[in-house]
Amino acid sequence: MYNNEGAIISQPYERKIESLKAGEPRVIEFGLLQDLDVLTVNIIYGNGSSRTLKIFLQKDNTANRVLVQSQQFSQEAELGKSATFDLTLELFSRC
Repeated sequence: MYNNEGAIISQPYERKIESLKAGEPRVIEFGLLQDLDVLTVNIIYGNGSSRTLKIFLQKDNTANRVLVQSQQFSQEAELGKSATFDLTLELFSRC
């Protein structure tokens, strides 16, 4: 699975199916390494042909969590004064 920049974003990054019989679906699970709205899956068949699919993901809004992190490890300020910290927010959700 790839993001828009073509970087691999799944764990594992590929899976090989030895045999696939008609009428017997196979389930393959991948974990995403990035929180994305869309990803690209590249399928290569045994005969050498390939297919690329763009998949739009739907997020489960009950699982949304926000991580707040400071860019600085620590900062000093005079007693009674204020210190400014640069913060980043990262949204984690289930797809």
